[in-house]
Amino acid sequence: MADLPPDTYFGFRPSHLLAGAIGGICGALASPSGSIWRHITMGIVGTAVAAYGTPVVAPVVALYLVSHNVPLGSIEGPTGFALGVCGMSLCKVALRWVQIWRDGPLAKLPPAV
Repeated sequence: MADLPPDTYFGFRPSHLLAGAIGGICGALASPSGSIWRHITMGIVGTAVAAYGTPVVAPVVALYLVSHNVPLGSIEGPTGFALGVCGMSLCKVALRWVQIWRDGPLAKLPPAV
């Protein structure tokens, strides 16, 4: 097994986890309906999406911003926050795809919300 860099916990950078958690909490507060458990779950999902997605998405964003001389380290925080805010929506889309795949042909599509 490869050695992990010293600034990671279980393979994740703390800055990605924090940015995702804050983004997930902001996403939960943007839709105030629901229980406290829904808001906590949204924070956890935002954290998970940012933890896994930031190392993949941040370099792509950096390619776009390279002409502005923005270092990758300054892009990771906002990218993690944005992924945390969008995390619950991304999970809803993924769950809908799984339901469609599980239920069979496209004739059984659930109604659009």
